[in-house]
Amino acid sequence: MFSRPSEISGKTGVTLSAPNANENSRISLSAANIEAENGKIKIQSYGDQYYYARQGELYTFERRSYKTGKWYNRKHITEVKEHKNAKPDAVNLSASQGIDIKSGGSIDAY
Repeated sequence: MFSRPSEISGKTGVTLSAPNANENSRISLSAANIEAENGKIKIQSYGDQYYYARQGELYTFERRSYKTGKWYNRKHITEVKEHKNAKPDAVNLSASQGIDIKSGGSIDAY
């Protein structure tokens, strides 16, 4: 399974806001790449903000069976190859003119 992070980009800036003035006005980002090439990133909410890292995984399994030797001394061989790879996909923020994060509640990063 491949993990594909969300990608948000803007040349002059990126603004994410949850504008309702109540505690349910939350922002939650999971494994996202946000980039402002020539501007700022502004993230603001009246409620909490959550930034989650997700786990990207790759798993492969290969099984191969074959015979070796003469007919009177034949051997059956089975080879199993297994590969597991896991890496975190975090929330990445990149802006040339800075990053502004404002929250009316808590800011949690996992």
